[in-house]
Amino acid sequence: MSKTLRQIETELEAIRTEARDTARRLKSDGYHTPDGVENTFARYRKHGDWDSKVDELAAAAEAAIDSAAQKRDQLRAQMVTTTGTPEDQLRAELRFQRRLRFLESVITSGSGELVDLIASASPEDVPLIVEHASDHYRAKGGQVAEAGMAMIDHALQQRDPEYAAAASTAGRAESTRHVIAEKLRYVQDAVTNPDASDPTPGGVATVSVSAAGDDVASLAA
Repeated sequence: MSKTLRQIETELEAIRTEARDTARRLKSDGYHTPDGVENTFARYRKHGDWDSKVDELAAAAEAAIDSAAQKRDQLRAQMVTTTGTPEDQLRAELRFQRRLRFLESVITSGSGELVDLIASASPEDVPLIVEHASDHYRAKGGQVAEAGMAMIDHALQQRDPEYAAAASTAGRAESTRHVIAEKLRYVQDAVTNPDASDPTPGGVATVSVSAAGDDVASLAA
């Protein structure tokens, strides 16, 4: 059964806590030399299968975050992929050719008119408009291309609220990747080193994935 990011976060913290508590107990019980602490800690590590558990949770977190981008990309592809019957596609192509000069003037003007055009176009017309506009901006390159592609994506979000929601979730999910990475760094240190340090209060590793939103915390592969 797949785990959500919130569950993964909880399990990672449980493993880190177990490892740190074990290390503290071994160092304070008065029965172990420094070498004895390390050797006994290593046996706990192996017996608890901490490394495999952490690796599995790390992979699950990556897959969960990636799933948000995959959903976003799938919804976008549905809008920019040619649809309809051959007759519908032919009519769309003819409309595109007739309005090409107008479309090019809209694109080169750099105005928000392109957003309105894409947002209100028929499903058959959208792929042709987006392809032509994208080719134009890619050919320009640099910041012009970046701004143009962002405008096209904004238009697609205006067109489809579901896509807009998926894009928002994917963006916030991506922002949690470094949070998970920092949590993993402390967990991996905790299960391998009895002298590992704890996360700094208020540091990135203490930030919950829920801070990015319930939709992000609920992501699962």
